[in-house]
Amino acid sequence: MKISLLAFVCFLFVNLAYGQTGELCKAEHLCCDHLPAPVGIDNPRPRLSWMLHDARNGAKQTSCQIIVGTDSIAVTEGKGNVWDSGNRSYDGMMVTYAGQALKPFTRYFWKVNVWDKDRVRSSSPVSSFETGMMDVKNWQGAWISDRNDISYKPAPYFRKEFKTTKKIQSARAYIAVGGLY
Repeated sequence: MKISLLAFVCFLFVNLAYGQTGELCKAEHLCCDHLPAPVGIDNPRPRLSWMLHDARNGAKQTSCQIIVGTDSIAVTEGKGNVWDSGNRSYDGMMVTYAGQALKPFTRYFWKVNVWDKDRVRSSSPVSSFETGMMDVKNWQGAWISDRNDISYKPAPYFRKEFKTTKKIQSARAYIAVGGLY
């Protein structure tokens, strides 16, 4: 019994003495224009931000690298086909996008690499944002109506049936209505 208690106390001491070094600097909670993984961003230069997690005393970020692309796997591997800011000395946690012009209705993936005070690099998980219409010239929809007066009480029911020969991977409908939906 005494040996078990002694072993437990030694284990506890070692964990307390050497386990308090804390986690390394890590970027997390990635946001685009202050929203996590938003859809419909119309800002041509969105602000990309993150929170720094580092339990060590005196921890700070000394530089960062933003990687943006349309392929999540490539971004995970550190290859951005839209923007790679390069390693730049920066201790802030918000960067304004400065890459190629963003295309409308496109999903972009991004991550940030941060370097801590000891020049150790850490990569964030990949996040995403999706652009919206970006400009009125990209509007391809048409307004529809039930042709009844606005005071007509029953709510209209609209539907559109269509056939497709391709497998649908994802779909998005952009809808604007006057209060009933």
